[in-house]
Amino acid sequence: METPFIGEPAAIPGKAVPVAPGILRITAPNSGPLTYHGTNSYIVETENGNVIIDPGPGDSAHVEALLRAVSDNVAAMLITHGHGDHTAAARFIRSETGAPVYGFGDSIAEDLHIDGPLGHGDVVHGLRVLHTPGHAPDHLCFATDDGVLFSGDHVMTWSTSAVSPPRGKMADYRRSLLLLLEKNYRLLLPGHGAPSRAPGELIRALLANRIAREQQVLSCVRAGATSAHAIADLIYQNLPSERRGPAERTIGAYLISLAETGAVHRVDGQWIPATTQTACCG
Repeated sequence: METPFIGEPAAIPGKAVPVAPGILRITAPNSGPLTYHGTNSYIVETENGNVIIDPGPGDSAHVEALLRAVSDNVAAMLITHGHGDHTAAARFIRSETGAPVYGFGDSIAEDLHIDGPLGHGDVVHGLRVLHTPGHAPDHLCFATDDGVLFSGDHVMTWSTSAVSPPRGKMADYRRSLLLLLEKNYRLLLPGHGAPSRAPGELIRALLANRIAREQQVLSCVRAGATSAHAIADLIYQNLPSERRGPAERTIGAYLISLAETGAVHRVDGQWIPATTQTACCG
């Protein structure tokens, strides 16, 4: 199944763009091979004031743009996961506004204090919390009652998400995709990239892609590839060099997932199949 990724022109840094009634998007100026045009910060109007989802990187211009957009009326900041391109601005905004920071109870952001620990099924300022580990163990998605899903880096619309061991786990990632398919969302707002108005189609395609890729990795091991590096040589022949490292780490996540099911084993640092079957890969 071909994944229906969405391209879009580069965002204007600092510009608040309406993406749905009561929801603004401001894209940070941190474009790159893993962040696309930059990290998306969202401002959601709630009964209690504005809620910022993912304050973004600690870029002063981005922080100022967020503060202008909320007019210093910030009820809370919600963190999808503890990676710095989503969290670093939080301490500056908290210093300016006193707004509390909510995130997963055991956040991987060691330099960020979580004022309000969240868990799966919680509701904060009208947004339902979904624990979606895989890209990161502390990853959360947030959903509105009317079908808008803030998907962080769990589901992006421009590329697949990196899953880097030991914190990233492929089996968790797939289970979290299945969790999102339990509800029919009408709009998906990702941490990087454009909105999607067909979330179910995108999520199903991503799940199919992950399952097929894991089988491709298994085929490569059965054909004699014994490392993530060797498998990447076979699968990602035209991948830009700056994305090679994340790709190899994601292959590592597939190998660990395969090991958990008994399909492969690691012996003296090399991956070998659990059976003598061979298959062609490429």
